[in-house]
Amino acid sequence: AMSDTKSWGGSDYLLEDCMKILLKDLDAEKKKALDSLGEALTKSGHKDVPTAFLIRFLEATSFDATKAFEKVTVFLKWYTDSKIGELTMEKEPKANLIMQKCIPHSVTNGCDNDGNPVYIELTGKIQCALLAANISKEDFINCHSWGMQQMLAKANESAKKTGKPIRKITMITDLQDIGFSHRAGLPYISATMSHDDLYYPKFVGKIYIVNGGYLFPLVWSTLKPYMPQWIIDSVEVVGDAKTEMPKYFPKETLPPEYGGSGAEIKVLDTSDLKSAAATTYDGEELTEENIAYF
Repeated sequence: AMSDTKSWGGSDYLLEDCMKILLKDLDAEKKKALDSLGEALTKSGHKDVPTAFLIRFLEATSFDATKAFEKVTVFLKWYTDSKIGELTMEKEPKANLIMQKCIPHSVTNGCDNDGNPVYIELTGKIQCALLAANISKEDFINCHSWGMQQMLAKANESAKKTGKPIRKITMITDLQDIGFSHRAGLPYISATMSHDDLYYPKFVGKIYIVNGGYLFPLVWSTLKPYMPQWIIDSVEVVGDAKTEMPKYFPKETLPPEYGGSGAEIKVLDTSDLKSAAATTYDGEELTEENIAYF
């Protein structure tokens, strides 16, 4: 069913082109699950729910319509309460500039060889304490949701171009300069992961870790317990970025330091931000125990 774009958002955000391609090849069993989920939602008062939402949660539950129903109803409440359908490119949250400054990243470098849009993050350059001092967790999650919505739109644009049902993103995580100060970022990582697990399950298809260095095994063992299995399975640790990355990405997507000819990831000036303090924006103390606890 095509959606009422007013309440749910524009067609790119609802992956409408991607869904047309996907539905052509959906087998009978999966189609049955899709229909029964749609009917169950209609019965419970959720009319004209976009196909992309149904598919998102069916894929996350191995096409178990009953499990998907529970998840999608939680999602729909969040989606409407938070007015996610209004998070268009033009409505970038104000706090997003703070995010850009504290978390150097790019969503505009292009796609991987399969057509999945690429999110590149200089994780080792994240200013965790500055982030904590300048943005509330609520604003952080709101900016993150806005970013996820833009990536969905990019996926749909790619589906239009490639004729493939593109509905996932690929992530490049650069750990150059990662250190113990980054432990202050763990609350944000775990908040983001629980949020995405609820509302954008399995949206990240592949994660390439570059410049892991000797600390990576330690960082990885710290993070693993917080991660759903599907994330752990999607991680690929890259040895030498310059020689290995061009196997997975077109040259024009990759920045020069990964062997490509694409745009470099900018690290913005943070001198105008409130300096890192002993408390977070939300007034929580950034004590060593607190950090170690996360």
